[in-house]
Amino acid sequence: MVSKDFKFRKIENPLLNRTGYMSFDVLGKYFLLATSNRGFILYNSVTGQCRQFTTRDGLNSDFIYSVITDHKNKIWLGTGRGINKIVVDTVSGTTRVSNLSIPGDISSAESNQGAGIYDSGNNLWFGTVAGLFKFLSDSGIKQTYLPPVVLQEVEVFSKEIPASRYSGLQNNWYTIPKNLVLSHNENHLTFSFRCPSFMRSESILYQYQLEGMEKTYSALTPNHFVIYPSLPPGHYTFRARAYVEGVGYSRDNAAFSFDIRAAFYQTLYFKFLLLLLVMGLILWIQWFRMRMRMNRLNQMEEVKRDENIKVRQTASEDFHDEVGNSLTRIQVLTDVLQTKLGNGHFEEKRIIGQIKENVSGLYQGTRDILWALNPESDLIKEIGHRLESLGIDVFQDTGICFKYENQLGESENLKLPGNYNRNIMMIFKEAMSNCLKHAQARHVKLKVQKSGPDEILIGLSDDGIGFNTLFIKKGHGFQNMQKRANRMKALFMINSASGEGSCYELRIPVMPA
Repeated sequence: MVSKDFKFRKIENPLLNRTGYMSFDVLGKYFLLATSNRGFILYNSVTGQCRQFTTRDGLNSDFIYSVITDHKNKIWLGTGRGINKIVVDTVSGTTRVSNLSIPGDISSAESNQGAGIYDSGNNLWFGTVAGLFKFLSDSGIKQTYLPPVVLQEVEVFSKEIPASRYSGLQNNWYTIPKNLVLSHNENHLTFSFRCPSFMRSESILYQYQLEGMEKTYSALTPNHFVIYPSLPPGHYTFRARAYVEGVGYSRDNAAFSFDIRAAFYQTLYFKFLLLLLVMGLILWIQWFRMRMRMNRLNQMEEVKRDENIKVRQTASEDFHDEVGNSLTRIQVLTDVLQTKLGNGHFEEKRIIGQIKENVSGLYQGTRDILWALNPESDLIKEIGHRLESLGIDVFQDTGICFKYENQLGESENLKLPGNYNRNIMMIFKEAMSNCLKHAQARHVKLKVQKSGPDEILIGLSDDGIGFNTLFIKKGHGFQNMQKRANRMKALFMINSASGEGSCYELRIPVMPA
């Protein structure tokens, strides 16, 4: 809907949103919508309500190709089978539909899309597939009376329904029962109907519909009976109407309502119980499969953990025996070589000192690797102790007071996955190095605690000069710490401001105890 200032909004209406449109016009507060195969729609732009007109309401066709209005606010439709007129009372909202098509005349031809106009001389023009049709709207057309359609007989499995099966008759002329209720196996019905007209009886065509199963009337047919086999349980209303070219549809139509009871296995109660049973069986099977799968996975994980512990223990021992002893021998040999050089040889002694320093650093690195390989290092309390030792080594003889707080409580023996300890050590080794080199701090505190049922918090804080976190996040050190945190699916944060110190926090997710 577009307003004068070109603001627009979408009209939210299920009927309007699933319809194709052929033409459009406006009558006061009403939008006149000609659709393809959904008849004519009258939309009230004030209340938002709409009314649909189809062949059930007297239209010649559900395909409406054009819609126009005249000076008397009458609506004219060019359909797939001629011209229809609709008169709307704008006060009460009542409508009246009439047919202006004459059999064999151009007025009954199929209209073209949008080919309708009302001129200044009060003439209606419609472009059709048979030519151009001009109509004087004030002339009118005399209508011929068409008798009502009557229902003559209702049969079940081609037999009359016994009188004991129903409470009475709809009228005194035909044996049509009232309040008919059938069992689930009495679902084969035959309906016979007639339009008792003595004029044009050979040209009468019929349409029928079984509400509850069919949404629209059938195609026009000369047959005056219909058979519905194998009807499912439900409430139905059979309707029939007649049509004569030049006259239109009958106004009083046959209507007959009846019910077919469902068998117990067809009831919603039975289906609900069956659904519960099937769902319960599926859930039990799924639960059993999941339980078996979890048992197998737990067994496999247990075997893997045992093998991993054995491999790590063996690797730790072998690494210590081979690499550790070799580094110790290198360090001893450098001391011997430096002693044998005696006085002088300052350049050689400087190089030997560098070798010794590198060997010491390498030996310290091997100690960290050996500690990470030890299965005992997976305990959170061991990680805390190792971080404490690292902090003491880093800040020793620097004038910085280092403090360690263990607030794990009963969670000290909580085990982390095997690759966590190494990543944690490298993250906080980098953090301690930053505190030592750049923070100009006097106090550094390391805290390990369980901050929730499924989270371990390790925090390192200082009272130094602080820094711009945006700058440091661009450096390789922070990127490496972030990558290691991502490997553990942990959250790593750095909080700092100028003159307010800095704080490194690592939040590690763990399984609830």
